[in-house]
Amino acid sequence: MNFRLDLEYQSAVSIINNGGSLNLLWEYEQFTKARKKNIELQCLCEGPLTFQPTYKFDIKTDNWDSSKKQRTPSW
Repeated sequence: MNFRLDLEYQSAVSIINNGGSLNLLWEYEQFTKARKKNIELQCLCEGPLTFQPTYKFDIKTDNWDSSKKQRTPSW
């Protein structure tokens, strides 16, 4: 599975960098949305997200994706 956040790159990074609530980001998580709509996914559960997204940093840095793709941070 490859779920991400349904947010534009700049919006997600702004929330993270400005100390935004992880609960706010969680509302935009595609897996959360899919579980509400898809009965097959409802049996799967996810622990609480108590850490910032870890995907996608530039190699060997703590900087979010600065490539042309600017992939939205995700878990």
